[in-house]
Amino acid sequence: MFRKSMIGDLRFEHQYVPAEDYGLWSEFIAKSEFYNIPESLVRYRWHPGNISQTKEENLRIAEVAIKKRQLERLEIDSNDENSSYYVNAVSLKRKQNAEDIIKTIEASKVLKQKNDKLKVYNQAIFCEHIDRMIIRTIRNSKDHNTTFFKYVKNDSGYFNKISFLDKIIFYFKCQF
Repeated sequence: MFRKSMIGDLRFEHQYVPAEDYGLWSEFIAKSEFYNIPESLVRYRWHPGNISQTKEENLRIAEVAIKKRQLERLEIDSNDENSSYYVNAVSLKRKQNAEDIIKTIEASKVLKQKNDKLKVYNQAIFCEHIDRMIIRTIRNSKDHNTTFFKYVKNDSGYFNKISFLDKIIFYFKCQF
């Protein structure tokens, strides 16, 4: 909830349909203090006719465009050759190969450093979100091999953040 005057000149942008509300909130967060209530206050009815179901590809395209615009606040050009890895660092993308996950992890380190310097987002919340996405990405990897395991264990900085059970599962997936 907010006062209408707080929104200022922000509007829903047609280019982000069907995620124009997400685009508006991502702009609003940059102009004001913003809090997310951690509990559901409404129920959303899912059915095959939902725009989220029928326009899923358009939703993904809009989501990536919105996230690339957010990256510009961190001085990352949307045409940067690593932009997809930056987006993957803040979004869950399942079934990535090990090489792409490694690039995503390296991109996550850059994002954390840039945000720490520029103070665009709350650093603790930002890092917590990225860490959660990276851990889920590792867990949902398409590839499992010893080289990938060694990278995650020794170089990624994420191995100690993974739960004990997930470490065991990850280890065995990478061995066999």
